[in-house]
Amino acid sequence: MRDFSDDLRDLRRRLDEASSYLKVDSNKARLSELEIEITRPDLWDDQNLAKRVNTEYANIKSDLDEFAANNVRLKIIGNYKALAPDIVDMLEESIARTSQNTRTTLAVALNYGAQDELVRAARSAAAQGEITVESIEANLDTAGLPPLDLLIRTSGEQRLSNFMLWQAAYAEFWFTDTLWPDFSKDELAQALTEFSTRERRYGGR
Repeated sequence: MRDFSDDLRDLRRRLDEASSYLKVDSNKARLSELEIEITRPDLWDDQNLAKRVNTEYANIKSDLDEFAANNVRLKIIGNYKALAPDIVDMLEESIARTSQNTRTTLAVALNYGAQDELVRAARSAAAQGEITVESIEANLDTAGLPPLDLLIRTSGEQRLSNFMLWQAAYAEFWFTDTLWPDFSKDELAQALTEFSTRERRYGGR
């Protein structure tokens, strides 16, 4: 099992970086949503989670004041309810505390895998009635968020890696060799500038 203990250690730092992107760039770029992937379930084992999660997630609470000051709403996508109950409580408290913020939404993918999301959405749609495009979309973790317009892939990788498979259907892609921890506000601005020059095309569903 690959050791991903550093992911939880970096969560607060990455939220800080994301807050910086939002604070500096969102008014100019009109970002309505910024999503970052933090952890994926297939890269974790129970021992890793138990070892890191209790100490690292407590640090997130201090970021909420920054979110409030910048009118940022926090949304968690992924099966975070499968985590320890105290972690779930803390996350739901964080979501509730920022729920009335309206300037920008920061969606954090936590314990997220797109195939798992689709399975959960399909099950919920089936329990509610007919399975349609609309009923699946209504049960995705991203329900209520704007459509995904731009997907930025760092680290020189050119694959989706089980990330937002449904939402990426008509998204534009932007690739960079920069590693995620080194991804800067300037590079985000570069991606948005290039995105603004593209002609969007939408096929049939």
